Amino acid sequence: MTMFGARPPRGEYDVAIIGLGPVGATLANLLAMQHLRVLVVEREADIYDLPRAVQFDGECMRVFQTIGVAQEMAPDLMPVPGMRFVDSHGNVIIDWSRPTTLGPHGWYPSYRFHQPNLETSLRRRLQTFETVDVFLGHELATAELLESGVALRLKNLEAEAFFDTLATYVVGCDGARSTIRRTMGTKLDDLKSHDRWLVLDVLLNRDRPDLGDYAIQYCDHARPATYIRGIGQRRRWELMLSPSTDAGAISRPDSVWEMLAPWITPDEATIERSAIYTFHSVVACGWRVGRLLIAGDAAHQTPPFMGQGMSGIRDAANLAWKLVMVCQGEAQAALLDIYEAERALMSGRS
Repeated sequence: MTMFGARPPRGEYDVAIIGLGPVGATLANLLAMQHLRVLVVEREADIYDLPRAVQFDGECMRVFQTIGVAQEMAPDLMPVPGMRFVDSHGNVIIDWSRPTTLGPHGWYPSYRFHQPNLETSLRRRLQTFETVDVFLGHELATAELLESGVALRLKNLEAEAFFDTLATYVVGCDGARSTIRRTMGTKLDDLKSHDRWLVLDVLLNRDRPDLGDYAIQYCDHARPATYIRGIGQRRRWELMLSPSTDAGAISRPDSVWEMLAPWITPDEATIERSAIYTFHSVVACGWRVGRLLIAGDAAHQTPPFMGQGMSGIRDAANLAWKLVMVCQGEAQAALLDIYEAERALMSGRS
């Protein structure tokens, strides 16, 4: 794998992937395993070292097993016993326990993980493939559809230099504000859920077994909240904000600790990250336009409450074998048309 700074991109690739988050890195590995020439373009110069996604399921773990990183990751994972929904008085409304035995994929049904660790494993594996070039600190400047492929212009964000190359197909794994999705002209089906939440990641100073391993959804009409057990001493709380809440005021340390007071105090933990997110529910209408495709958050976004934030890994697994067959001449390009329909069917969307 050629990393940023080693040399300009090659003249032509089978697949260019925009974005090197977990979805882009998974797709790149799966394609490289089948000897495709792969270009990956990533704006950031390094992995974001704070928590973001925290849960994936046994199906995703099977994909990581296929790539060859599952055993490396396993010591840093924790099986998830399930989730409980409680009312404002602490009474359990729903007990959604999950099996803590191996499931049909040969792995536990659900795992907690630390995203920087996952990304490190996926990138380390990617480094073993000679047919992959990864350009960190670069962005896609333009993508021009040609009859034979997609002409790409890349921008080196540090040197302000431009490079040109060609890819047969381009996949946007570039998140909710996807450049590739905009280039495709794909619209979003708005499912009418757009709420602001304050996400607080903390590091415990000492063990707090009383907090429990179950995720807790607090169904309190005054302020819905979520508690999530993370890896090691990491814990997360997500608290819903009203439309009138002042983002600056609510993010101050005194306000944060006041909201965390029912569970934890400043002498028991350190705030690792405080961020306000708007949790969206949207699905792109059209995941392929000619030689351009999208996956992950570029194609669908859902609130994190049901632990489906890593469903983009399944997008990558579904799309990878199709791209391999098409690029290697074993199938017609029309095979790519069923990618969106299959993923919609598996997610229960029609």
